[in-house]
Amino acid sequence: MPPSSTVGVEASQPPSDEAATYRALVYASDSLQGKLICRGMERLGFRCDSVCRPTGARARLQGGCYDLILIDLRDARAEQVSVAGDAFAYRRRAKIMAIVSAGAGEMVKSLLAYGVDEIVTDPIDAESIGVKASSLLEIESWRQEAILRQRDVPLGKLLETIEQSLIERSAAVLRRIGDPFDSLGMPSSFREAIANGAARARQERSGGEEGGANRRRSARESVCLTASAIPLDEFGKACGDPFAVVVGDLSLTGARLAHTRPVSGHWHAMQWRCATVAERTVTVEAEVVRCETIGRFYEIGVRFL
Repeated sequence: MPPSSTVGVEASQPPSDEAATYRALVYASDSLQGKLICRGMERLGFRCDSVCRPTGARARLQGGCYDLILIDLRDARAEQVSVAGDAFAYRRRAKIMAIVSAGAGEMVKSLLAYGVDEIVTDPIDAESIGVKASSLLEIESWRQEAILRQRDVPLGKLLETIEQSLIERSAAVLRRIGDPFDSLGMPSSFREAIANGAARARQERSGGEEGGANRRRSARESVCLTASAIPLDEFGKACGDPFAVVVGDLSLTGARLAHTRPVSGHWHAMQWRCATVAERTVTVEAEVVRCETIGRFYEIGVRFL
């Protein structure tokens, strides 16, 4: 019996890789259902890969870097269940969503036991799935910002609070990736020239107004720091040479960087000397969510993992 109908959405062009906020893998044995789900998610900024065969899903999972894996299990056939198993095996940092039929209580229990992050019950709406997926991926960011608001952190203490929180996570990152960083220096005059040039270009481009993402002043602090960055492969291993970047602003969940050339790769580790805690460094894993030209420089937005 075919899956229940998915409410369609208007056709739209998928976002480019540069414009996409998140990458998603959508598996549905019915290719039309998969395309409808992708359209709903792409309207909200996702870049989707849609597959309808288990072998295709497995190849994508093994070779791709995804923020979200969505599996349509409404038929509950053996091949669909095998894709769910592959998703758990190759998820890396991805969140997993599953679509199930109404009354599939035992399957829901099994999926939750395996660690699925979100379950949607049929009937479904393509665009509402995109909203649920965005919320699932952004909930940690919202939680961290809520913590800062609850603490009522004074403006002068915000950077210290951010760095202290990131220091607490640094040891676990170093255990996973080792210490592949070089102590890359950058003359302060050059660092400030990059930071100021990028800030001026950004202001000119936006007509003097900061973008929506940067209006959250309670959770973001302007800085001018030099960080050492190194590309990571999909398994979290260093796979390139370290390079220096300028950190232009910083929050608990991400940073805005400036560099003289575009960065390659989806994942990076970063390390910098703390501005507020003597003799300490911050080490984070980060995902590049955008890289765009801004004046003579490149502005890179990263989200901490």
